[in-house]
Parts: sequence; C-alpha cells; structure tokens
Amino acid sequence: SSLGTPSLGAWRAQSDDALHDLRAEGPIDDNLPECDQLAQINVVRQIRRLQSYPFVREKLKVGALRLHGWYFDISTARGMEYAPNHRRFLPLAEGPVARSILAE
Repeated sequence: SSLGTPSLGAWRAQSDDALHDLRAEGPIDDNLPECDQLAQINVVRQIRRLQSYPFVREKLKVGALRLHGWYFDISTARGMEYAPNHRRFLPLAEGPVARSILAE
C-alpha cells in the first residue's frame, strides 16, 4: 500500500495505468493539460473495465444495458460524453446519450 493506506495505493495504480495508456495511445484531446488528459483516459479505462465482466458483456449484447462515460471540465463547466466511435469526448448535447434520446 502507498503510505500505509490501501485506498491511496489502489488510486495510484489506476493513475499509473492511465499514464501508461496516455504514453502508448496518445491523448484523447491534446488541447487539454496532461492532468485532464489522464482524467479522460481514466473514464475510458473504467468503461473497458466494466465491459470485462461477463454479466455486463451479456447485458450489453442483448441491449439490456448501455455504458456511458462522462467527464466534467471544471474550467469550462461543461459536461462531456465519451463517443467511442470517434475516440473523443463530445459536449453532452452532442454525445451518444443525447442522440439516443432525440431519436426516441
């Protein structure tokens, strides 16, 4: 554990993994500071982690579950939704959830 605190150690491991992905795959939005790039990559990592569970994969496969990754940009007070088909975050009003709702 990091500094004798297991939670801090687990959080640190996640940030190390996000940093590895940033170096390997590049940023999602290279206009953002590195800390925000890491935050966005961590959102994508969490979606992938959820998709790795068999019961989640099954629900996704039959359309009983949809996963969405959101990122809040504090500096602009904008919510962003991850659009996997574009490998970028879009404003919530333009993201997959908004398009899905508008299509209903």
